[in-house]
Amino acid sequence: MRELLLSLLITSISLYVCASELEINSIEQLRGQVDNTSIVLEVHQDTIYKTTDGRICLSDGVKVLVEGLEQVHAGQIISGILKGTKKSADGYPLFIIDAAKSNYEIIGTEIPFFVIDLDAYEKNLSQQEPAGSNDDDPLPQDDIEGLPTAEGIRAFRDLPIGTEARLKFQRDTVLFIGGEDIYIRGDAPICFHATGLDLKVGNILRGTVIGIRGEQNGIPTLLASKNTSSLYFVCQDVDPFIERFYKEHPLNFNDLEINETSGDVVTVEDVVIDSLEDNNGIRMLYACKNTLRLPITDLYGLNLGAIRIPAHCNSMEAILYTDEKQPKLCLMNNLQSIITPLNITELSTNLPNKTKGIFDLQGRRLSRIPEKGMYIKDGKKYVK
Repeated sequence: MRELLLSLLITSISLYVCASELEINSIEQLRGQVDNTSIVLEVHQDTIYKTTDGRICLSDGVKVLVEGLEQVHAGQIISGILKGTKKSADGYPLFIIDAAKSNYEIIGTEIPFFVIDLDAYEKNLSQQEPAGSNDDDPLPQDDIEGLPTAEGIRAFRDLPIGTEARLKFQRDTVLFIGGEDIYIRGDAPICFHATGLDLKVGNILRGTVIGIRGEQNGIPTLLASKNTSSLYFVCQDVDPFIERFYKEHPLNFNDLEINETSGDVVTVEDVVIDSLEDNNGIRMLYACKNTLRLPITDLYGLNLGAIRIPAHCNSMEAILYTDEKQPKLCLMNNLQSIITPLNITELSTNLPNKTKGIFDLQGRRLSRIPEKGMYIKDGKKYVK
């Protein structure tokens, strides 16, 4: 009898605990709960970030520190049900996840610039007015029949090229606009090409847009169709912190995943700008670091002329793309204004990453050792 009563008591406590779990579907709601609240959080393609001090954040547009997720990396996407407890850590909202009781899926690969300065984010968030009801307002709906719906940019990128589909935004951000190209990132990057949509840098997009899955120079694109319209999505101005986000976290050459990040707006730091001439005498620029070299192109009318080569560049903004399976960088700013010309000898004496090769005395790279005269090889002068 005593064992039966004990069993009933345990069952009652378990039912009470289950009943006391708060079911929510946004991180903003989670952040508003008091500490020690048991939470059941439904996440749908939320993003995993890493803080500058190595901790893990979860974001659906609003961020929270998390513990309990195993083997995750910044830049991955998570969907499913997370069970855990709301806590605080050093003044930051914290969600301690019980992975054994949760049911979730993690997709994607690490993107090297998904890092968040938590202090700056929290400070900026505290200065904002409380969120209004606009996120809860019903979004405009299209009545176009027979089209597949892609839940997020990654899903749209997975469609066969030439497919007309409905892209459902998930608070995706406009990062850069150049010519007829609009570069947008959500759970993956994409370029809207010649769509005629009136967007500006910093817009957050909610709702849907219809377009055709395309590909240009290895960049996944959304092209206009007869059904493309701005009637079915809304734009909100993004926090300036997020607008600057990509600029503050450089591309890591060693972690380059062109298939995952093609079309991304990136910052490349601390490289040597070098050049080669092709058979037509046209000079090609390269960003060089250690043994890695990425060609630099200019699709948006920026001035690449009269650059003394080689030169050192502290930081440059670019679009990452591929051409004939070759990763390349498309400049977003005037390279001439942000580089420091170098003497050949400085490549070996002042820079930790020496660019090897054969050069003439003007710093131009040669394809072979000249038959006579002076030349420079691997930072040393020679006479033949």
